[in-house]
Amino acid sequence: PTAHSKKKRESTDPDRFSGKGSPTERQQEFEIWLVKIRSVFARDLDHFENAQSQILYISDMLTGKAYEYVKDGIGKMIQNPNTKTCWQWPSRESLLEYLSMHYITQDTTEVAKNRLDNFPQNDRNYWSWKAELDDNMTRAKKTDEQKVELLRKWVSTRMKDLVTTLQQDIPDDAYNKWSKQMDTFARNLANRAHQDSLEKKVAV
Repeated sequence: PTAHSKKKRESTDPDRFSGKGSPTERQQEFEIWLVKIRSVFARDLDHFENAQSQILYISDMLTGKAYEYVKDGIGKMIQNPNTKTCWQWPSRESLLEYLSMHYITQDTTEVAKNRLDNFPQNDRNYWSWKAELDDNMTRAKKTDEQKVELLRKWVSTRMKDLVTTLQQDIPDDAYNKWSKQMDTFARNLANRAHQDSLEKKVAV
């Protein structure tokens, strides 16, 4: 089809992947980028005329070290556009597999499970700790019941004390309800701490 006959592209470009950060951070960003790239092709394959334009699109979505990693292969393809035997990757999938082998180096499920073995809140800010806890539990593929157990196990002692004051029973597998209840406790504790500090100032 001509450029004028193509339907409007449905997908949007993902943020370019740079390959920065620690191995774990890099892998997490790459996995998200990879899904978004595949989504572009799934929805708008007719916007890419051939394997070369698909491969060049992928390279356009890379920057920094990640682009450096494929630069030579892209250069060979551009120099020999009609000789596929000179190409490092004959298809978009072969390029995506090449990138995956470089950036997916850890089993993030196992990494998350190991972190959850010892993840106490202690004196950490509840909200940042809770966001990290949720992320690890999702990556570790925990059930709602397991999430409740871990939340109650690793939350601070002050929060555990508040759990004993609950008037109603929350089911052991109702993670969303437990999560909201803990959020409420955290807000109450923060408000109480704020009031205490105001009272001390007034007393002085």
